[in-house]
Amino acid sequence: MGTSRIDLLLTEAGDGTGAFNIVGDYSSSAARFRVLNPTNSSRAMHLNRLLGQIQNAQGTAPAPEKYGGITALTNGIYLRVRDSNDNVLEEMTCQAPVKNNANWARYCFDIRPDTFGTGDNYVSLRWSLFKAGSPLILKPGQSLNLEVNDNLSTLLGHTFVVQGLYV
Repeated sequence: MGTSRIDLLLTEAGDGTGAFNIVGDYSSSAARFRVLNPTNSSRAMHLNRLLGQIQNAQGTAPAPEKYGGITALTNGIYLRVRDSNDNVLEEMTCQAPVKNNANWARYCFDIRPDTFGTGDNYVSLRWSLFKAGSPLILKPGQSLNLEVNDNLSTLLGHTFVVQGLYV
């Protein structure tokens, strides 16, 4: 069967389809965007990196104490590995959620504000999961979940992609 490449957006469905732009008011009802290795899969997902981009309107420059260009989050963003019964197998944000741009630096060496002179402003990040010694491995039925319970409705864009291999 061999290996094949993984390039998937984190989505509400978890299979790369459906809503993927994490922009909305999730303050009264938490949202989960994920990538899921289906229970009927015969292969594991070896995830090497997580890439994220937070898009803000022109004039709302990102700063360390903000999330993107908006006020810091109240509850924050958690990244968790869950099994098919929704049990948390791994708390990747170590019970310390990401509430502002600077918090991403706990997990991602590569984080930067991007301004291109004109137009919207961005925060781009790369979490090299394999740098911990091996890729993050999702067995069949497991999922990587980005969980948020805050108001992100004023962001213009907020997306995450995983890259890796099916093995």
